[in-house]
Amino acid sequence: MLYKMTDDTDKYTKQLKYNAFMGTIAICAVYAIIALAMILYINLTEQGKALYSDLKPFALTFIFGTLFIIMVVTLMVVYWEPEQATKKEISDVLRNPLSCPDYYTLEDVGSNGTADIVGQDTLVDFSSNIKYNKDTGRPDYNIIGATDQVDLGNYIIDSDNSNIVAHHKCIANTEIYNTNPLNKLRSDFLTDDYATAETDTNLVNTTGIAKKTLASFTTMYGGNNGVNIISSNLTESEYYGSYPLADSDHITKYDCSTVYPEYLAQLDAKEYINNNETGPQNLHRCEWAKACRVPWTSAGCS
Repeated sequence: MLYKMTDDTDKYTKQLKYNAFMGTIAICAVYAIIALAMILYINLTEQGKALYSDLKPFALTFIFGTLFIIMVVTLMVVYWEPEQATKKEISDVLRNPLSCPDYYTLEDVGSNGTADIVGQDTLVDFSSNIKYNKDTGRPDYNIIGATDQVDLGNYIIDSDNSNIVAHHKCIANTEIYNTNPLNKLRSDFLTDDYATAETDTNLVNTTGIAKKTLASFTTMYGGNNGVNIISSNLTESEYYGSYPLADSDHITKYDCSTVYPEYLAQLDAKEYINNNETGPQNLHRCEWAKACRVPWTSAGCS
């Protein structure tokens, strides 16, 4: 597809070309003066003639080399076309692991959580039961769904990858968003605790995409308590132990005011590769945006 310049862009490009041309003329003029001075020195002085006789190969190489450089540089400027340095392919944008939803701010995730803040160790704790099932030969305990099955074991954040996939978080701007309505109700995914593997019972939506979205929400915001695959309504004691400032809202809702872009970007990359590099490159990020009703323009989601 051809790129059509606007009038302003065209004027700017011509100015760049003019500046480059004038700079080239200045350089060529310096070369020309040196070459002319050498020619005059050789032809008008005895010392120059003697020097030319002794250094004839050097002198000829310098003079004709200078003329060649002047011609080449001049042609380069005449036929120079500006590069669109800031233009990116859509794939470059979609693969950016640090892009945030609209009006969210990128921040670091601390290695240790506190009573107020989720840390990498908090996220690891959310996946601890899932990892236990995976590591002890009980992978069937992690399966969501009878059809289009999703393995929670593929969504784990653990001590090995937490510093890579959970190094940053995006925080909603409270001046733009009322963060309480941003929360995603667990009941939008589950009618009750999802207690039995390889069944669609208690799932609101049984599509594979919905299950993948639920898996990522469970990893980022908690929900697996070692008894149920995913708990729709954790007890306060279960939630106090792993999530800061646990209250009735956190027990029944997923916290959409925070999202972990590297984690979702990694899931999107794996999804794309597993599908032989076909299909969307932003599935998990866009499904998060859809579920939380938050635009994520930089990831190609609206």
